[in-house]
Amino acid sequence: MSTTTAVAPLTTQDADILVAAAYRAAEAAGVTVSVTVLDAGGQLLAFRRDDRAVLISGETSTRKAYTASS
Repeated sequence: MSTTTAVAPLTTQDADILVAAAYRAAEAAGVTVSVTVLDAGGQLLAFRRDDRAVLISGETSTRKAYTASS
């Protein structure tokens, strides 16, 4: 017997909460980050790059998020 569970799609508010949590964790670890949140279809919901993060980290973050979603 298999079961399926419906999962509500992420909202932009959810994405903002995830970005904020990632930034708190990065700050606690003393690192700079770029954070990308995608929906289940791989579409961008939220993105933020720390002012001190290297420029390429934005592209890297987005590509890693897409890879993880697929």
